[in-house]
Formats: sequence, structure tokens, C-alpha cells
Amino acid sequence: MNGLYREISNDDALTMEHGFAKYCPRCETVKPRTDFHDLSTARDLKYFCCKECRKTMDKERHFKNNQRRFVEEVRSVYEKHGAEFSGVDAAIAHSAFFLTRIK
Repeated sequence: MNGLYREISNDDALTMEHGFAKYCPRCETVKPRTDFHDLSTARDLKYFCCKECRKTMDKERHFKNNQRRFVEEVRSVYEKHGAEFSGVDAAIAHSAFFLTRIK
């Protein structure tokens, strides 16, 4: 292994050289170029990671953003009722109670 990159077999290197495949750094596999989304601003016109990895990244980002929004909503409910907000742990621990109050 060489630093951040894994060693690629000769067959994979030849396939990549001719433009039929691309390396995904997230799952560390060589896949056909059809497994990558198009991106007009990229040098090779393809997204840097494969569709499966991008889907996973999008889900992780969506969950993180929703969790942040939820904590902000819980904080506003605490403030509305004059209670002291003790942080994310309190929001998650009392999520069932506050979900009924927020709606």
C-alpha cells in the first residue's frame, strides 16, 4: 500500500487507463464508469465516489441535519416553557415527549 491509495491490479489499471472504469476512494474498489454519477465540473465528468457510496453519504448528511434541526426544535420548546435546556442528551432522552408537543 502506498500512503492513501491502495495498490490496483494490472487489469484494473489497464481498464482505468482506457476510460472504462474508475476507482472509488470511499469503498476502495474499481468500478465501471456507469456506476458513477455525472458531474459537469469534474475533470473526468464523473463524481469522485460511486453511486452506492454517494447514497450512503447523502443519508448520513440527511440524518445529521435532521438531528441538528430536532435539537433546535427541542431547545425552542424548552425556552417557550421557561425550562433550562441541558443539551443534546436531554433532547434525545425526551424525544418521545417533545415530538408530541412540537406538532
